[in-house]
Parts: sequence; C-alpha cells; structure tokens
Amino acid sequence: MKHHRILATAGHVDHGKSSLVTSLTRTAMDRLPEEKKRGITIELGFAHMDIPGQNPGEPDWSIGIIDVPGHENFVKNMVAGVGAIDMALLVTAADDGWMPQTEEHLQILEYLGVQRGLIALTKSDLVSQDDLQMAIEFIREETSGTFLESAPIIPTSIKDHRGIDQLRASIRDLLQQAPPPEI
Repeated sequence: MKHHRILATAGHVDHGKSSLVTSLTRTAMDRLPEEKKRGITIELGFAHMDIPGQNPGEPDWSIGIIDVPGHENFVKNMVAGVGAIDMALLVTAADDGWMPQTEEHLQILEYLGVQRGLIALTKSDLVSQDDLQMAIEFIREETSGTFLESAPIIPTSIKDHRGIDQLRASIRDLLQQAPPPEI
C-alpha cells in the first residue's frame, strides 16, 4: 500500500534547492527559458519520488515535491507552493550560511502551521569539517523554538552525492512518524 504526501523546499536563493530536488528525483526543476538564463527558480517546480518502506509491513511512500523559488522577488510564489504541505525541507548552503530568505521562509512555514520538516545543509563539500560543524550549530540556534528545532540536519553535496541517501532515509523516517492526513 502506498501513502501519498507532499513535501516542499524552502530557503534562500542559490542555496541549491532545485539541484537537491533534481539529485533526489532525477527531474530537472528549472525548466523555463528565463530560469535557465538567470540561473534561479522563478515558478514552482514539481517532481515525484517514491520511497519504499524500510521493513515488512511499513508503507511505501509516494512523495510529491514542490520546489519553491528562494529569491525575495518571488516570495508570493513560495507562499503558493507551501500552502498545503505535509512537511518542509529547509535548505541552507554550508558555504553561505543562514541568509535573509532562509529566515523569511522559516517564518512563513511557521505562520502556515507546518509541523514537520528536516534540514539539508547543501554544498557541504565546499567547507571544512570545522566550518560544517559551526554551520550546524548556527542552524540549531536559528531554529530554536520552531518546528525545526530538533529536526535532522543532513549535510549534502550534489557533486559527490554525499548525504543524498541519508536525506531520503530521513524523509522516510519523518513520514513514518506523521499522523495520517486529515480527510
């Protein structure tokens, strides 16, 4: 039996949301000529990912993924994308850190009542282990008191696929803990 859920990305422009979704799903997110030309997401992108249950008797998951723009000029599109989701994937780049749209997107998710999520620390291949640890600690400080305060933080890299399998497993684990959707 398959359970269906919706996950949306959130985070600052150029922190790798679209690339991460592409790595997870093998679906190219930026499809419009203007997006390709500017190298940023403008419109919502959509992808699908199946995650099998880990043990016998656990459900398989069919996950619709909404990739939202991170640029401040497209925050209305971001809000449209996260209006009715089951969980959020907050994306922060290890080499850039917590930025204004990271904070704004987290506030929007909080305001909309999102209750489940996890954090991908992208571009982890571009920083030292010490800097990576400092980034994780800073994220913990910034998410304190929010629905993400004890969320998994998974360092990832699309260059060497570091953390991608762990991210999939963490998504599955989070879904296993979620209550059934309201009908």
